[in-house]
Amino acid sequence: VPGGIFSDLENAGIIGNIYYRFNDIEYRWIGETDWAYSAEIYMNKEHMEHSSIQLEFQGLDTVATVMLNGEVIGASDNMFVQYIFDVKDHIKSGVNQLEIQFQSPVTYAKEQFEYQSKDHVVPPSCVPDVFQGVCHANHIRKMQSSFSWDWGPAAASVGIWKEASLIMFDQVRVSHLTWDVIDDGNNFAVEIQAGFQAVTDTPVIINVELVGLSSDQFEEVILAGNLNGETPWTGTVNIPKTMVRLWWPNGHGDQPLYDVNVTVIQKTGGREELLDQVYRPSSLGFRTVELVQDPIGDDGTSFYFKINDKPIFMKGSNWIPAHVLPEKVTRDYVYDLLYSAKEAHMNMLRVWGGGIYETDDFYQIADELGILIWQDFMFACSMYPANQAFLDNVRQEVQHQVKRLKSHPSIALWAGNNENEVALRGNWYGTDTNFSVYK
Repeated sequence: VPGGIFSDLENAGIIGNIYYRFNDIEYRWIGETDWAYSAEIYMNKEHMEHSSIQLEFQGLDTVATVMLNGEVIGASDNMFVQYIFDVKDHIKSGVNQLEIQFQSPVTYAKEQFEYQSKDHVVPPSCVPDVFQGVCHANHIRKMQSSFSWDWGPAAASVGIWKEASLIMFDQVRVSHLTWDVIDDGNNFAVEIQAGFQAVTDTPVIINVELVGLSSDQFEEVILAGNLNGETPWTGTVNIPKTMVRLWWPNGHGDQPLYDVNVTVIQKTGGREELLDQVYRPSSLGFRTVELVQDPIGDDGTSFYFKINDKPIFMKGSNWIPAHVLPEKVTRDYVYDLLYSAKEAHMNMLRVWGGGIYETDDFYQIADELGILIWQDFMFACSMYPANQAFLDNVRQEVQHQVKRLKSHPSIALWAGNNENEVALRGNWYGTDTNFSVYK
């Protein structure tokens, strides 16, 4: 962990490299099979005394039931969502049995397609035959190209594809931290947004340090007791523009990045106690981005970017997943690819909507190298269900990923999808016969 079933089977010597000859066809059974992962968790007396114990998954691929000591504690149905399960009442002192049961993504997608089709078909029913792929990727919130694409094979994997953690705390936990940098005349307003989990209503002091720039204290903040969700908090720090160095795209200047340090403190009887801390080194960049779409003639508009009020030509490329099995991609491999883009004088990459919201390493490296990111949401070349359950699932995905990524100075633009509208307007799948339904 992190990993995936194809890599695990290869590491165990059961299968070979999926890229070799016709292995993607020979190994099709893997994606058609249900799998289970299990582990033991040992808890001592001190562990058990914590007020809150949570099991956190940064990414489960994809449809899974999570069990602890034979009890169901949660489930997942979206590869792109963080899941946090409260296990305080399910975990025990000594050895605990954790099991994650993954349903075949191929089977699940087919079931969802058949259920949806009772109302109306959401096309395409399958990928083109020449892809030699798997059907119904648009009915599961998973890397769409894992069911095959015109550039790669099908590898409908399952697994714990991102970090998994057991988190224990007694009073307060910072569950997420992000920020917006807003041009405010002579200042940059850094709007810090955090989410907190608290065991009980807790009065705290929140210290925000933008290292080398400012240190601000926010007093008398009351965090409501809430372990099933989080208490949002926002605080704004104003930084004179004369104090900062601007972040620029590759070829147009440097990429200075500042550290952010947030601490949560409780005062008790004149004594200060540190409850939690989040430190983000080299993560804050100051820059503005504007997409200029001014009218041209009667029918057109311009389409170019201004960075820090300077028009800049965007030279770049389309980024697809660096491997059909995401767990195979290392930080060094990502750095080599992004550095190659930098050396080719690129300053923007588009993260394609048929893949994944990329790794933290990817965006951190893009920040460092001055490569702006046009970020697609993960929908591609298809129609998608619009029932309430699917929309609720997508809403959770979008909220998580925007909070996760929006602070990166490299993020320039969010785009809804890859080619869904052109598929609809171009009648790729015969949707003209019922256009009012699909629009």
